Amino acid sequence: MDDLDIRFIPLADLTPELQREFDELDRLAFGGIIFEEDPDFPPIQWAVPGWMALGFLQGQLITQLCIPKREITVGTKRVWVAGVGGMATHPKFQHQGLGSLLLAATESFMRDTIRVPFGLLICPRRFVHSMSFPAGRLPLIFSISGRINSAGGWRPVS
Repeated sequence: MDDLDIRFIPLADLTPELQREFDELDRLAFGGIIFEEDPDFPPIQWAVPGWMALGFLQGQLITQLCIPKREITVGTKRVWVAGVGGMATHPKFQHQGLGSLLLAATESFMRDTIRVPFGLLICPRRFVHSMSFPAGRLPLIFSISGRINSAGGWRPVS
């Protein structure tokens, strides 16, 4: 198999053709699921990414992810983080380590280019076993628009 050609492209520089390829790969990888309509993802306003990480084999886009950079509050401190979202690999190329290669390159990109103290990848635990990101041992608690999600349930922030 040829080497994976990994490119980091600012969202603003994504061509209409590449956007169509990106959307098609999402459709293939996720089986047409629209996350805005998925009951596991109640009305969340997803962050607009600043960067796209794209992996090509022989010129074909086969793995991708989005990288938003945001300032968050951790305890009482404001911290810049980069997230990993919308990770998708073409079904013909899954389970070959190509997504892991893209994640490893993304980890370096976030540290060396975007210069954030840590990255955040939120995904089902079944996907974490082969990734370089360590799995969290504590529950993730976050708030959006006056509602808080903790232990899988949404409630108003008190």
